Amino acid sequence: MHKFIAQSSDNGRKLIKYIGSLFKKLPEGRIYRLFRQKSIKVNNKRITDSNYVVKTGDEIIIYGIKDEPSFVIYDNSWKLDSEIVYEDDNILLINKKAGTIVHGDSNCLDNQVFSYFKFRQNSAFRPSHVGRLDKWTSGLIMYAKNYQTLTELNHKTEFLDKIYVLKSDYNPHDEIVSVYIHHDELQQKMVATKNMQHPNDKIAKTRFFKKDNKLYAQLFTGRKHQIRATLEYLGYPIYGDSKYGSKTKGTKRVYLHCYKLKFNNLERSLEYLNGKEFECKEEW
Repeated sequence: MHKFIAQSSDNGRKLIKYIGSLFKKLPEGRIYRLFRQKSIKVNNKRITDSNYVVKTGDEIIIYGIKDEPSFVIYDNSWKLDSEIVYEDDNILLINKKAGTIVHGDSNCLDNQVFSYFKFRQNSAFRPSHVGRLDKWTSGLIMYAKNYQTLTELNHKTEFLDKIYVLKSDYNPHDEIVSVYIHHDELQQKMVATKNMQHPNDKIAKTRFFKKDNKLYAQLFTGRKHQIRATLEYLGYPIYGDSKYGSKTKGTKRVYLHCYKLKFNNLERSLEYLNGKEFECKEEW
């Protein structure tokens, strides 16, 4: 028998997803069988509906599983070495340093955030980044602190205005550049073209403008490496971006920084964020 108390970060999850997150090695078919066998109780009532929506404080008891839950205790020595720009009950905004990997390394930003929260996976939800910045791109990145927030943000395609500051020889007045973008397997990078060349090509639309002698890019779509690939296509790669055509020497970083975020069109529990803007200055 295993007993759990649903945390506030679990609120709104389907029960089958909640259980699957706690027992990661357990096949989904086995979990469905537990429902059919009436082996799951919530608040002392047997539950057969796998789509039951978990609420904060629910007492969940599971019978018939010998596996141990996939609890993870994160190393508190992973110190968050990037500045916190804003935090509330739902989101965390961080000014990520250039050179920090968001995910996949032992001291990646994800693990630093888990350590900052003194996070122990006693809930089925882990704080999750919304969007991602490349290793050598610095600036604002957001984490959702609970399941409802993550779901709301993932279902809203135009909730966030993102503006980047960068260094390049490109000198636009104020223009929107539209290209088609695809992943080139041979070059192992994204490639931008004027016309659609592959069935899976995606439109990438970026506004470029200058202000106070600085070059900015505003995303209207969210394609991988969109700004980098577009500027290589235009013939003005970002300084330091050797992967996308830069010949700049003597630098270890890509001069691209997510400088501004503005929230729009959010509803329900996140409506309070609408109109809020957050900025962090580039450090170069």
